[in-house]
Amino acid sequence: MTERRAKIVRYETKVCTRCNGSGSHSFNLRDGTRCWKCWGNGTQLSANGKRALKRISAWKAEHLTRTGETLQTGDLIRPHSSRAWRKVCEVRESDGRVFAVVHEKEFQNGEWAVGIGDGIQIKAQGESFQALAKFAARYKGAIIEYHDDASEG
Repeated sequence: MTERRAKIVRYETKVCTRCNGSGSHSFNLRDGTRCWKCWGNGTQLSANGKRALKRISAWKAEHLTRTGETLQTGDLIRPHSSRAWRKVCEVRESDGRVFAVVHEKEFQNGEWAVGIGDGIQIKAQGESFQALAKFAARYKGAIIEYHDDASEG
């Protein structure tokens, strides 16, 4: 029997207590009528979801953070406070700094300087993601979705 492979980890939610699930609330100039508690999606994390998110985030910080000198080609990193993951195409060191080359226009010369010893979060992929999902399964507020084994040959 083959082991099931996790596909995604989500968190338990409930209907927003401010807008009652509509996604909108009283008008303000900054957000219009969008509910600021759920940001307009009508749901918020449940108490179990918040606990799971907190513990899983701590696990990620411990297990999925690399220092500049251990960064590897192929890692997916999230530079600065960017929302998008960037693939590291090359890693090189110069003058006590590590440069992660990500080939993105928004960075000067496509490079992102990382201080040696700085913590950089990498994206869980492959076996590291499976370890994350196994850890997440211990918490009631975490929802793990698996690949459909029936469709695999």
